[in-house]
Amino acid sequence: MKFYRSRFTKNLYPALFAIKNSAVSSPSVYELIARFKSDLLNVINHISAISSEEFLEIIEIIEAYEGNEKNIEYTEDTFSIIVSLDFDKSFTIPVNAGFTNIPTNQTQNIVFTGYPFNEYNGKYLINSVCNILFLK
Repeated sequence: MKFYRSRFTKNLYPALFAIKNSAVSSPSVYELIARFKSDLLNVINHISAISSEEFLEIIEIIEAYEGNEKNIEYTEDTFSIIVSLDFDKSFTIPVNAGFTNIPTNQTQNIVFTGYPFNEYNGKYLINSVCNILFLK
């Protein structure tokens, strides 16, 4: 199960964040989903039926995804981060942002398209609100 959890973190987790924080999907998102689905099918008999059904439903929703209902526009103020995938070293969240924008002390404005990927590690949102924007 430890292997399966690591596959969730490596594949499904960034795919979910990419979908919810982006205007559109990308081939890399679908590749992440395909990899997770393959891993899931290898262990499906070893996890609870409820978990496997929920994961299969999530995969089905993402595979059918056509675009975000949120009106997302990428500007120089849009928060974006590179997520290095073994098959796509320039994958960004939001998808196709084309740049990295992580707030620093010099940041004047920052726009988050959703809860940031890896917020628990980078503290991008909390630092932006508490340390950068409020201290100016």
